[in-house]
Amino acid sequence: MSIEVHREPLYRRYYASYTSGAFCYAICFGFLLIFLPLMIAYNSSSFWIKQNVLYTQPSVAYRYQAVVEIFGTDTTTSYPIALYYSTSSLLNQMHANTLRVPLLQTAEIDDNNDGVVDRMEVILNVPLKPSEQVTGISAVFLHDVKLVDRARYIFDAASHVSFESSTPISQLRVEGDVKIRQSWPLSVMGGYKVPYSGDPLLSTTLTTAVSESETSQYAILSKGAARNCAFPSLFLPLKSDTAHSLLPLSPLFSTPLINSICHVSAHVRARRPPSPGSRSGLPA
Repeated sequence: MSIEVHREPLYRRYYASYTSGAFCYAICFGFLLIFLPLMIAYNSSSFWIKQNVLYTQPSVAYRYQAVVEIFGTDTTTSYPIALYYSTSSLLNQMHANTLRVPLLQTAEIDDNNDGVVDRMEVILNVPLKPSEQVTGISAVFLHDVKLVDRARYIFDAASHVSFESSTPISQLRVEGDVKIRQSWPLSVMGGYKVPYSGDPLLSTTLTTAVSESETSQYAILSKGAARNCAFPSLFLPLKSDTAHSLLPLSPLFSTPLINSICHVSAHVRARRPPSPGSRSGLPA
């Protein structure tokens, strides 16, 4: 019985002249082996990269939080009127003098059945007195937003609908796209980040210590505008039968007031468009 105590490799060497094809092949292959990976990495725009621009399709869900203000006039006294409604019972108590409870219907629709909401629809029907006429509506809706691609973030955002007309209206239809405005780069390292968990735009657990100014539409939109990730002005009008508007969504349609109608209705549709680098609505 014996054991191995030493091993030496056996080399087989091949020689060729400097003018042979084998020598040229060896030189070219060695060059490609060393420099080709570096050229590919450098031209792929990700060689020692510090910042990059990426497109992603966020997941947006309605938080069932809304603040609605309706403006108009009273034909009997010719005084302006302001009606208020929110999904918070505490805020409704704070605005008890102007509170008007509407019929609020919401729906989240997945058009292509991919498990991600493609559009949200809100239908608002507000009862009116026979002497009341509506000329303007302002509404803020709260959403949960989730980025799931390279940068993983979870935050809340507000979409704003605003319309003013020189003549009374009874119906309003608004459509538009939901897009995220980003002020500075997001980190792609680590797991999900919740940067605004301690400071939501509109808390679900309000206390009596909160003031009207802290929960107004202006305060909600101002807080959202100061964030890195937020919704910009979303709803841009295409046309209006009664007046032009400067709101946020896209097409807009309004119907003049009919005296026999004692309510005003608004239909808001917010779409989640696909990202520029995606196909069929799939994330890029």
